[in-house]
Amino acid sequence: MNRRETLRGRRHNRDSSSSTGFTKNIILIFFVIALIGLSAFLFQENKSIEAKLSSIQTSNNLLKNQIRELREEVSDQSMTMNGLRSDKDLFEEEWTNGLIRNSELEKENRRLRNLIKDDPLRKSSDVLDLDTIRELESEIKILEDDLKKKEDEIRNLKAENSSKNDAINCKVTRAKVIRRPAPIYPKRALDRDIEGTVKLSLGVSTSGRPIDIRVLSTPSDILSNAAMSAARKISFSPSKDCYGNSIIDQNLTISYSFKMDK
Repeated sequence: MNRRETLRGRRHNRDSSSSTGFTKNIILIFFVIALIGLSAFLFQENKSIEAKLSSIQTSNNLLKNQIRELREEVSDQSMTMNGLRSDKDLFEEEWTNGLIRNSELEKENRRLRNLIKDDPLRKSSDVLDLDTIRELESEIKILEDDLKKKEDEIRNLKAENSSKNDAINCKVTRAKVIRRPAPIYPKRALDRDIEGTVKLSLGVSTSGRPIDIRVLSTPSDILSNAAMSAARKISFSPSKDCYGNSIIDQNLTISYSFKMDK
């Protein structure tokens, strides 16, 4: 091999090496771009998860506040009822004392009338004159009127206590499932061997339809969509208040399990 051919071979090797290095650089650039894209996607997914967690935390805080307010209301009603019971006992005691006094005055009045009837002209320390008897009769009439008022007050208090007891013991009926269609297993999830349990939170309208459906936990968005589609088809009997009126029920939890047959 002469010198010219040797130089030609070296030049060919350098060109091949340069071409290989250029190809590697192109591959590296594509790899970096793909890595940046993946990082951006993961960042967006993380932001979405944080937003969902924040929404769940807000709902939990609202529920805690509602429960605390209900407990305070029940405590206030309990204190009010204790006060009403004390007033009722006081009225009953006064009523009983009035009845006893009225009975004693009536006995004394009958005794004095009998004495006067037997001997109208008799003057004695144990016989009252007609004016005194009239005064006693007037006092008895006043006592009878007071007793009637006390009876009416006690009757009203008993009715009020009964209504308050009904309100405190009132139980709200939660919404119940009437029909719950099974979800359709997505083909994409089957092809990718994706399985697991999707947990949903939802409310029920006064007509028994699902509202405000949210995903609490899921192994895949593919399964989440299938679970939410199935949840929209659920039929409920709506929640009822103490008087049988339909009300909106909130924060019901349902789960759908997706498991492949192996």
